[in-house]
Amino acid sequence: MGILIFIIWISLEGLYPRFGSPTIVNPFEFGSQLFLLILIIKLTGMILVAPLIEELFVRSFLMRIFINADYEKVPIGKYTHLSFIITVLFFGFSHSMWLPGIITGVLLNVLLYKTKSIGSCIQAHAAANISLAIYVLATHNWMFW
Repeated sequence: MGILIFIIWISLEGLYPRFGSPTIVNPFEFGSQLFLLILIIKLTGMILVAPLIEELFVRSFLMRIFINADYEKVPIGKYTHLSFIITVLFFGFSHSMWLPGIITGVLLNVLLYKTKSIGSCIQAHAAANISLAIYVLATHNWMFW
């Protein structure tokens, strides 16, 4: 799932209007002294922090709170039309690359419904971001950071 998300994310570039200008951070521009530190911070955020925080918030909390205000009583992976639509749109529009964000939201929601595991969503999200990091470092296409 993570590889599929990565492929969709880069394949759609230039085919839709983006929100705002991408913030381009090229760690090589900071010189050899700061390069490694910036790279470690960026990769830690992309691979560990963002997948954990985003999945816990969107697919564990937000999805369930739109089903029942006492969200802890709602089992992980319970489906309703409203929670599906809201979480997909929230996830998509919280990214400047909103179209792949929406598609990713759909895919991660479906993964959650199928597996009933927030861990699988965190892993898929992390795998997509690892793939994206490798792609960015290999191609120097910094706009994906």
